[in-house]
Amino acid sequence: MLSQIINLLKTAENPLNLDMLSQQLAVERSALEAMLEHLVQKGKIYKISSTYTGTDEKQPFSFCAGCQTKTYCAGLIEAPVYYTIKK
Repeated sequence: MLSQIINLLKTAENPLNLDMLSQQLAVERSALEAMLEHLVQKGKIYKISSTYTGTDEKQPFSFCAGCQTKTYCAGLIEAPVYYTIKK
């Protein structure tokens, strides 16, 4: 299963979140989350936050764009976490 996760991330054009991976692999989120954390700890994949843009620049994802409350709500909502392969 770990190799399937790595292969899926290798072929993905963009980082994938837990829901995307869970659907594509037909694995429960809780089990998949443990596998992803194991791969992160082993240095096989990256766990990235909502500031990831695919470049060295850090910017929020579109759900924060133009939001007037982002300065004080950022701690109240859980930022999306995505996974990608180390290159």
